[in-house]
Amino acid sequence: MDEPQKIKFKVESETSEFNVTMKEEDKVKDLVEIVKANFGDDLHYTLEYNSTEMKCDQALSTYNLKDGSIVKVKWFVDSP
Repeated sequence: MDEPQKIKFKVESETSEFNVTMKEEDKVKDLVEIVKANFGDDLHYTLEYNSTEMKCDQALSTYNLKDGSIVKVKWFVDSP
């Protein structure tokens, strides 16, 4: 059985960025947890790749991420 492919990509917001290595089979929700650990969990996030919003229940492989890809983080705060 083949080893799951690992991909190295950048996660970028308007103010910050970091690099991450994950398996293709990992879910977007796993990436969201990493984003929360880096940016804080008091905000709500959407992740986009190639202008497509990434869905939490999908595998990263669904979006055809490659080494060097850039995932954009867009966040918003709920109105009080």
